Amino acid sequence: WSKNASSQSISYSTKALTFLKSGISDVNKLDKEKLLLASYYSGCAINLTKTTAPHAFSYFLTIKFSVPHGFAVIFTLKEFIKINLASEESKVNFFKKLDGIYFELNDLYLVIDKILKESGYKYLLDISSFNDCEKYINEDRLNNNPVKIFKRNFNSIYLNSLKYHTS
Repeated sequence: WSKNASSQSISYSTKALTFLKSGISDVNKLDKEKLLLASYYSGCAINLTKTTAPHAFSYFLTIKFSVPHGFAVIFTLKEFIKINLASEESKVNFFKKLDGIYFELNDLYLVIDKILKESGYKYLLDISSFNDCEKYINEDRLNNNPVKIFKRNFNSIYLNSLKYHTS
């Protein structure tokens, strides 16, 4: 969904998601080779497009709370899926580009949940964790997001994301 997306980056992204889906399909065993290929193709896409809002927001969590980068990106990912795919048109276009790999938002949410469950990672954050977040948001990455994100919404994006990661 990067503003800089191209047919090549979409092709790489689609390959990455295909490998991701097949790499986590067996509930008893992750296919690490497929996950490595998913990572590789994701990197190829990012190399062409640069990252977007979930990355822009991740730096705060890594710098301030030592959340590993990948988990810092995942922290807001569901919220940015919701934000970036809020309109029916954006959803249709997004899933069309996925070429049948995933069909609905819940499928994507389940993948994120499975990654977190398998990792065992727990976020040690609470409602007060995000008070000075705006100082750490990477504007270059944020400006590459397809939906404009305003500073006044930064804190609420973190707070909305927190509900996805508390039991």
